[in-house]
Amino acid sequence: MARKSVSAIVGRREEPALPEPDMSMMRVAVAGTGGLARLIAHFIQQDTGHHVVLLSREAKPQLSQEYQIVVVDYGNPQSLQFALRGIDTVISTVTGPNQLELIRAAVSMRVRRFAPAEFEGLPSLRVPNTPLDRGRSLARQWLASYSQHIQTISFVCGILYERFQPIGLGHSGIGLTPGLGSEGDYIMNCRTMSAQVPAYNANNIPNVTICMTAAQDVAKFVTKALDLPQWPAELMMYGQRIAVKDLVGLVQRLRGKSAFFG
Repeated sequence: MARKSVSAIVGRREEPALPEPDMSMMRVAVAGTGGLARLIAHFIQQDTGHHVVLLSREAKPQLSQEYQIVVVDYGNPQSLQFALRGIDTVISTVTGPNQLELIRAAVSMRVRRFAPAEFEGLPSLRVPNTPLDRGRSLARQWLASYSQHIQTISFVCGILYERFQPIGLGHSGIGLTPGLGSEGDYIMNCRTMSAQVPAYNANNIPNVTICMTAAQDVAKFVTKALDLPQWPAELMMYGQRIAVKDLVGLVQRLRGKSAFFG
């Protein structure tokens, strides 16, 4: 059986090549309205001449006072295609089937660049097809298969500092997937001082390290990357690299309490 082309799969129109885009003023769509999406939109609007829109599943009257909000139905290809008309770059903060439909629509509408919802550690180190993966491995596979039509990038930033704040990532509207964004879901709960610490390596040496970055710095980094003429496969950043045991020790000193290890 003849193999279908990517264009046939996504319904992408075969058209003559477009001229090189004006990199000084692009239309950028940020998918999602959570804390990280809002930070990215804020710095694009504040620090660049690009026009940014936020893709939302529902109307956001308060947020629309600051940003252009486009309501989309991820289950309706026409809705997504209409929202992406004239868009140069998509930055996704949504995962799972919604992100796959967004990729399909982006390729169909000749979007030039697509940054999937990564914003964690190296994708190659993450176990695919697990609750922690949230369909992101499949999204990267799709984007790799469309590489002749659309540029893509993974923003690798390690762990967000905001994981350790009161209420966890949910306090910033980030990582709202159940079991992933709450206080204490990762390494330790700074309020109750309970910890489950992967501090030892395979040789039983306590030298396991993590990289951490503030969500605001991630958003600034993503904004700067918009002006790169070509995107690499990955861009890595971190605000601090620290041994897990030292992180726990730092929290113990700041709180004046010992941690309980479960």
